[in-house]
Formats: sequence, structure tokens, C-alpha cells
Amino acid sequence: MKVRDLSRINKIIEYIDNIEEDVQGMDVNDYSADRKTKFSTAHALGQIGELAKNLSDELRQEYSHIPWKDIMRFRDRVVHGYDKMSLFIIWDTISVHLPLLKEDLTKITIEITGENT
Repeated sequence: MKVRDLSRINKIIEYIDNIEEDVQGMDVNDYSADRKTKFSTAHALGQIGELAKNLSDELRQEYSHIPWKDIMRFRDRVVHGYDKMSLFIIWDTISVHLPLLKEDLTKITIEITGENT
């Protein structure tokens, strides 16, 4: 496993933290009405997908339970067609899937480093 992978994983976790902070206390209606938050989360979701694309094949294969291809495809949809995406799909990703991804990535960093971050 490359040191670069760990750095990218930590950056993904940082973007998830940023999204969680941006939407804290919101529901889907609040999110829908908040243009700045929608733009900031779209940027962060795109960056998460881009970082996932740049993880080594070795890491993605070792942790194949994580839906890497879905994450990368979602990035493409966010970057190239965000205005055409369902708000509910985006909200579901933010409120359901990102916390699970963060949990998995945190476990990976602990496994790689042997440290609880």
C-alpha cells in the first residue's frame, strides 16, 4: 500500500467532515433551499470521487467491499450533470452513504497505521 493512498483516504475523510459540518442540523428541505451549501457539498463530493479514482488498484482491490466504482461514477455525475441529479439522491448520499464510507475509511487508516485517529 502506498503512502499516497493513506494521504488520499485522509483527504476523503476531511471532505466528508466538511460536508457533515455544512449540513449539520439540516433536513432535505433546508438543504434544497440553501444554494451555498449545495454548491459546497457538490464540490466536496466531486473531490471525494476524484481522490477515489486516484487510489491504487491494490487498495481498491484489498477493500473491495467499498463501492469504489459507484463513488467514481457519482463524481462524474456531480461534475458533469449536477443540475440534472435528483436532490433526493444527493441528500441520501450525504446523509446515509457518506457516514458509512467515513466509518470504513477510518477503519482502513487504523488498520494501515495501527493508530486510532
